[in-house]
Amino acid sequence: GNYIFHEENCLLQIVYATCMLIGWGLLMAYCYPLLPNLYMDQYHQNSGILVFVTCVSSWWIACKSTPGIITKETIVRFDNYPYDDLLYTNVICPTVGIRKLPRSKYDRNTKGHVARFDHYCGWLGNTVGEENYRWFLCFLVCHVGMFGYGTVALWLSLASIVDESDLWNAKFYNAKTRQVIHTNGTVVMKFIINQQPMAASLLLICAVLATTLSMFVSFHLYLIYCGMTTNEFFKWGNVKRWYKEELKRFELESAAQADLTKSNESDSAAATKRVKKPMHPGLFPKNIYNGGFVNNMTEVLFPRSRRRDAKQKWLLDTLSVAEKE
Repeated sequence: GNYIFHEENCLLQIVYATCMLIGWGLLMAYCYPLLPNLYMDQYHQNSGILVFVTCVSSWWIACKSTPGIITKETIVRFDNYPYDDLLYTNVICPTVGIRKLPRSKYDRNTKGHVARFDHYCGWLGNTVGEENYRWFLCFLVCHVGMFGYGTVALWLSLASIVDESDLWNAKFYNAKTRQVIHTNGTVVMKFIINQQPMAASLLLICAVLATTLSMFVSFHLYLIYCGMTTNEFFKWGNVKRWYKEELKRFELESAAQADLTKSNESDSAAATKRVKKPMHPGLFPKNIYNGGFVNNMTEVLFPRSRRRDAKQKWLLDTLSVAEKE
């Protein structure tokens, strides 16, 4: 499991490509013949192919994009965030021997420091960082759109079969019980599953994946809103646990000291003098990298390291080093 999801390999990429090809093959074989119908025009056959090509293209771009590797030569271009002295401190990385920039992390897959490190994505076979987080989001959004589109298209196509057959007004005869069954939702669903099992199965798969990926996109939008990366989300979780423990310790020590102070015994009074005054952890630290949703989203779509000022700073540093040599 660790090798598949956290180490560089192409296994999940192969799984993705296989599932996409099989899924769209089944869709074209069993569902495209349902078009056109009462609710879906003929052009949806072409638009469906366009959606498929768009999704695969977004996946390929995200796979091949660079996350933003920090080296001795490029460190100036990526040095755009201040240290918060909480999650990040100014230290030298013992592995690669360069200064650890704020929001960066050593990545064993790329064998280097990744700027604004987010996570390693097995489906892309690539690390997600400052310079390709936007392509990762594009990949997710495109697939939410594809599965959402597939869900609606399949639902309407099956609904067209129901309405064209006037199933809601139909009556069925049960040979075993010799009873006439009036149509209801359960009867219609069983009829559709029996008549169009592949289309019904693909509808269920699309609906589940659209919902799941929508939740994942919502999580990343929440991270952007908070000015965090996935890596920082877990770091802040550790900070919150530490803060709660320190606050609880302060309350317990304060209560214990209060009990000693109220005691009239001489040994308790002496003990009170020896008890160290409890230290309040203070206000919960703020995330200095949160500049508001608009600014945070701008940094995702237009990474700081890709902006003109960062490139000019990097160019000047490169020229300065060249002159010294």
